[in-house]
Amino acid sequence: MRIRLSDEEKDIFSNGMEELRQIGNGRDPFVKMAEILPQFNARQLCYYWRNYLDPELCHHELDEEEKQLIDNWISLNKSENEMIEWNNLRQYLKNQFGYLRSENMLRKYWYSKQRRQTIKTNQIFLLKIVLNSVITNIINYMIRKFRSFFPFIILRN
Repeated sequence: MRIRLSDEEKDIFSNGMEELRQIGNGRDPFVKMAEILPQFNARQLCYYWRNYLDPELCHHELDEEEKQLIDNWISLNKSENEMIEWNNLRQYLKNQFGYLRSENMLRKYWYSKQRRQTIKTNQIFLLKIVLNSVITNIINYMIRKFRSFFPFIILRN
C-alpha cells in the first residue's frame, strides 16, 4: 500500500486537508482529495495522511510508558479473531499523551515485540531439547562405563 507523493503533491495534499479541516468537511476529506489528486485513491491518501503527513503526528520513538499502555490496551481490546483496531488505539494514546502516533509505528512496535517473543520461546524450546539429549547421552555413557557397578540397570537405546 506504500505510495510516494512528490513534494508538489504533498503540498497540494497538506493545503487541501487544512482547507477541508477549516471549513469543517470532516466526513471524508480523503474522497475530496482523491478528486484533486486523481492518481491516488481515497484509501491511499488516508493511509499516507495517518502515517506521514498529518501535522499532529509525533515521530519520536515510543517511551516505556507508551509501550506499557499499548500492551495493556491491546490485551484488553483485541477482538476474538485477534484483530486490533489500530485507529482506536491511536486515538486512545492521543487522549492519554496529547499527541498522535502513526498506525505504522504502533503496528511495528506490536508485531516486532510478538516476533521477539516467538523467537525467544523457540530458542528456549530448542535449548530444552538439546539439554535433554545431552543429559541422556551423559547418563547412558556413565552407565556403560560403570556397568559392572550397576548390574540392575537396563540400558535403553
